[in-house]
Amino acid sequence: TLALDSEGLLYVADVGQGCVQKFDAEGDWVSTWGHKGPGPGELDERWTLALDGDDDVVTMEPRRRVQRFASNGTFRGSWAGAGEEFGFYGPRIAVDEERGTVYTLGLREFGVQAYDRDGHLLWAIGELPASRPGQLHEPTLIATTRDETLIRGTHFITHFKRGVYQNQWRVPSDYLITDMAATPDA
Repeated sequence: TLALDSEGLLYVADVGQGCVQKFDAEGDWVSTWGHKGPGPGELDERWTLALDGDDDVVTMEPRRRVQRFASNGTFRGSWAGAGEEFGFYGPRIAVDEERGTVYTLGLREFGVQAYDRDGHLLWAIGELPASRPGQLHEPTLIATTRDETLIRGTHFITHFKRGVYQNQWRVPSDYLITDMAATPDA
């Protein structure tokens, strides 16, 4: 996962090492912080990151944990996300830079949850498994604005406003997510 801060510094989630690498606009290394582990302020396997409007780094891990760090790596706190007991599969995270709202998304869990900057649940949408409009089938991408949320699943894009279902439309078959493996042109 990659994210740019307000000064143009690039943050890279180094999942293998359990740390965050920071680079300047020219690609020169600036700093590294964090280490691998399950404890507070440590980064577990398969985590992802996003930045908020204060340039705090917000991370999400498969085992339902969301953590907040200052841009220099100082641990600021954590909370457990909603989801099944085993945690998130394929975690995704987005942050509303203006309000600091943190959106978490797991591929096979409850869908999308919105938290305030202190980790209090604001709303949750998209019951799984999807069987009617407003529910999500393997959500993979999330885009947010002040009041709107769009979630891209395997076959549908679903639109919510302030956590309330609005509508859903089918993804054209040319753009279905079916196989992520690249195949060379013949």
